[in-house]
Amino acid sequence: MKGLLCLLLVFHFCQSDLNAKTYYFSASKGDDSRTIIQAQHSATPWRSLEKLNSIMALLEPGDSILLLRGDIFKGTINISKSGSKQKHIVISTYGPTVKAAPVIDGRVRLTQWVRFRGDIWGCRTPELPDFVNLFSINGKFFSMGRYPNPDETEDGYLRLESADSNLAIIDRELKGEPNWTGAELVIKPKRWLIDRNVITKHLDSVIWYETKSSYVPWKGFGYFIQNHIGTLDRFGEWYFNAAANKIFVYFKDESPARYQIQISLHDILLHADNQSYVNISGLHFVGANKDAINLTKSRNFIIENCTISHAGLNGISGLEVSDLRVVNNTIQDVYNTGIFLMKDCYNTEIKGNIIKRCGLIDGTGPSGNSKTEGVSIGGNNNVVENNVIDSIGYIGIHFSGNNVLIKNNVVRNFTMVKDDGGGIYTVAGKRPLVTFRDRKIIGNIVMNGIGNGAGTNQSDFRSAIGIYMDDCSSGTEIRDNIVGHCAEIGIFLHDAREINVINNLAFECGIPFAMHQDIIWRGGTMHSNVINRNIFISSFNTPLLSSYRTQENDIKRFGEIDSNFFYYPVIADTINNNLFEEVIESTLRQKYSISEWQNKYQYEINSQFLSIDNKHYSKYIRIFYNDRRNKKTINLGHEQYSDPGGRIFKGTLILDPYEWVCLIKVN
Repeated sequence: MKGLLCLLLVFHFCQSDLNAKTYYFSASKGDDSRTIIQAQHSATPWRSLEKLNSIMALLEPGDSILLLRGDIFKGTINISKSGSKQKHIVISTYGPTVKAAPVIDGRVRLTQWVRFRGDIWGCRTPELPDFVNLFSINGKFFSMGRYPNPDETEDGYLRLESADSNLAIIDRELKGEPNWTGAELVIKPKRWLIDRNVITKHLDSVIWYETKSSYVPWKGFGYFIQNHIGTLDRFGEWYFNAAANKIFVYFKDESPARYQIQISLHDILLHADNQSYVNISGLHFVGANKDAINLTKSRNFIIENCTISHAGLNGISGLEVSDLRVVNNTIQDVYNTGIFLMKDCYNTEIKGNIIKRCGLIDGTGPSGNSKTEGVSIGGNNNVVENNVIDSIGYIGIHFSGNNVLIKNNVVRNFTMVKDDGGGIYTVAGKRPLVTFRDRKIIGNIVMNGIGNGAGTNQSDFRSAIGIYMDDCSSGTEIRDNIVGHCAEIGIFLHDAREINVINNLAFECGIPFAMHQDIIWRGGTMHSNVINRNIFISSFNTPLLSSYRTQENDIKRFGEIDSNFFYYPVIADTINNNLFEEVIESTLRQKYSISEWQNKYQYEINSQFLSIDNKHYSKYIRIFYNDRRNKKTINLGHEQYSDPGGRIFKGTLILDPYEWVCLIKVN
């Protein structure tokens, strides 16, 4: 009887697999008039995404949709059917693997051009969306025209002299003509923001604008103007008039008939609302006006081995999603954020992705905080691991929530457009009573925090931080990370508590480590932190090792700060008495020698300090790290080196993935 039952179960599951259907689509060889039976054979596929969406309701758990490799499909995939836990719905590819992935293309070609005046041409089409984010000529993407042009002022911005709340700005060097009413005012009200606002009125030196921002711009900060026909004076610059449903482009002695000109037509290229158990694999999404992939209240999606390029907003965007896996994708050239899952996303895994060139053009990303980032993820039980995040306008990885793991990521070249941001960043938002738990930042490589003071009143100052615990952050372990070449600070605790900073290396930063308390709150916001067994190496230009600031004269309460390793340069036969900085109530600034700092606060009592003659500083300290997923072999030559723990290294050094080592030349 037991044997018969097992046989029946095997038959049931085999029969279930046999019932699963596969539907084939080819933009080059397909025909939407074929029957549903014919479309289940690769030789007789359907053609369009419109057909795919029309038969979506017929899909059952376990069914597959396959798109032919090498083909380009225009339009959007709307997922309106769910799979099951045992049998996911699959959207993937078929055909020769030597051919390129099938492309989901959100652009449309414009052909009906008419000369408007001079070298400016216009094109009207009923297919244009309410606004346009992407415009390309022969495959090259161009930005909107802007005044002034980026190379016509020192940093590409004009300067405001004053602001009437957040509704108007005054610039006495601005003229009344051209009149910029209806254009877009791109303004930098703070170092970490670039906002886009519609100009409601322009009269001589005053511009009034409509905004949702609560930030009042500071005097001396910058702005420029875009999306106005008066800005067009260079090849490829464009302006979109939504009211007239028309786009204008500057071609300079050229006819647009010579070019293939495209704009983004479809806001989203793949969308799912309240669906579950769907796998998306091997597709290439290009030219979304907003998000390439957009998920709302959906569960158990897998997005893997896809390429997303040139999205007008986000590569992947999710709202209230759970159990999402984003694995081994390439996301590049998006105007806002590579992966944006900032609101109520749970049990998400973001692993093995390459995310690059996000939010790199001023005035193309949206207004407000938490924009133009590599990965933004908010919610509980999330993992961001083994990703490469490179060339980001603002923050590399921005996370919030409880039980979060940020591990073995390579984050490099960040804060390239905005300022006062981090490679890895979290913030609680001035909420000292909110306590987070079980957050870990482990084994990451964070390099090249650029910073960008353009459009500020201190354009030469650059603020970029490697690992940044901002405004009332808590409950986080920062361990085994390497941070280097960041403009302002390596590891920064700002009004943070219950943060364990253990066994990290920070080098070639403005300051390797800092703890600043600015929020006045009963009992203080900076306490119960552990700073232990780290290596902090001051830069050749700025020998300061650590900076501590408070509004309440309570640095002694900041935490347990001891048993660290410090390396710093000195000029021969001199003593450096400016290694630790204390700032109290913003004005009382003092610097201390090692012994003075130890005696005053009883910090760093068991720490080790090594001074190196500045003539030999770069020769004696050797830092190696492995940013690959396989082992890395390093030849040390004939010299002997030791690490801070006294281990001797010579000959060949082998580093595991994401491992780092700091060595000092012996003698």
